[in-house]
Amino acid sequence: MADSRPRQQQRAPDGWYGALTSQKLRRGRAVSFRALGRDLVAWRGMDGVAHVIDRYCPHQGAALDKGRVQGDRIVCPFHAWEFGSGGHCVGRPDFYKTAISARVGAYATVERDGVVWFHSDPTTAQGDEALFPAVASYLGTDDGAFGRTHVVRKCFRGSQMGVLENTMDLCHLVPVHGQELRGGSGRVTRNDTGVFAFEMNFRLGGGRFEVPMSIEMSIHDGTLLIGNFSIAGRECSRWIASAMPDGAGGLTVLQPYVTAKLEGWWRLANPVLALGMGRGISRGLEVDAKIWSEQSRAEGHIVPPEERVAEEFRRYYAALLEGRDERDEVRRGSRAEPSPAGWVASQHV
Repeated sequence: MADSRPRQQQRAPDGWYGALTSQKLRRGRAVSFRALGRDLVAWRGMDGVAHVIDRYCPHQGAALDKGRVQGDRIVCPFHAWEFGSGGHCVGRPDFYKTAISARVGAYATVERDGVVWFHSDPTTAQGDEALFPAVASYLGTDDGAFGRTHVVRKCFRGSQMGVLENTMDLCHLVPVHGQELRGGSGRVTRNDTGVFAFEMNFRLGGGRFEVPMSIEMSIHDGTLLIGNFSIAGRECSRWIASAMPDGAGGLTVLQPYVTAKLEGWWRLANPVLALGMGRGISRGLEVDAKIWSEQSRAEGHIVPPEERVAEEFRRYYAALLEGRDERDEVRRGSRAEPSPAGWVASQHV
């Protein structure tokens, strides 16, 4: 019998996504990955700077990650065409006697908190870190209050919207994660200029062991999640995360995080707390993913009052998708007759 459920929603807004961990992208190495239905390659020049461009050479379609990194360029394995961070062909072997203007799509790239982030809109300005949300020091430890950054990476099937919406769903903590939830409330604190912010307050446990907790989060452009977690009024953890769709039903979640440092003899427990936080994030994603992988995101779902924050988020997310669709139409309408295989111009000299 055919599956009548709607397919997982894989359309996603343009914004910042985590491509891979910094640790995986060593100097002089290129790594391919798939994002939003595109085949991309991340590479690190010999100067240590990370870049993200389209994977295939516009000449004859060879995979650039199978080539080599030479200085601040990536070299095609087939005919040794060289491409720079902006995606332009900046060099070819001497036996080519024609002037060629060719390029691949290139994406603004920022490396922070152990993750290589890229902006999915190839028209975004290259090298402008100001475009990245103002969270450069969010996980920073300038005041010594937080430990070093750790990164959780998980891959599974699901929708980006569903993963983000899950962060504001207190009601699933009891049946899915077995938490003893004692009341809870949430409210939207900001919903404008691409930012959706909210806070959740609740109590876990029971009797004398009932503990007040709170979470504050903001979602930037529908792609980048920034949050912090407090217990009894004390901030305990901070994180930044993205859920990157591959375009075929899969998601890659990258989440760098830090935990607050304990002082005195308690400082010996800091590594254990950081490790426990990472395992908690991983385990929570694994449990939720079992539901996400079989979930239908059909329209017309029942939304009780207790889930009003999630309902407002759905409207915010839908508006971002509509805006992307409009921009895509403008790009298609303004695009000239396409050149084959990414060639822009050639001239015999």
